[in-house]
Amino acid sequence: DFRRNIITSDIDLNKTVNQKIQINNVILRIHELCQPCKYLQKKLGIKNLVKLLTFKSGVRAEIIKSGVISTYDKIKIK
Repeated sequence: DFRRNIITSDIDLNKTVNQKIQINNVILRIHELCQPCKYLQKKLGIKNLVKLLTFKSGVRAEIIKSGVISTYDKIKIK
């Protein structure tokens, strides 16, 4: 039931809203923050999960150029 497509580290994705990022040869346009929902909180049975994950739940992105993404590929802000 994991609902994330890509997991990142060492990057503040919240600061990439309205920007493009590149992972390997893939280019994504970051549109908005993805706020947590009660569905996830209920599914996991964790009280206050929505509050705990606010502004820490990733971003929504549009694929501008598709390609292959592999584990440990670097992310570049364009």
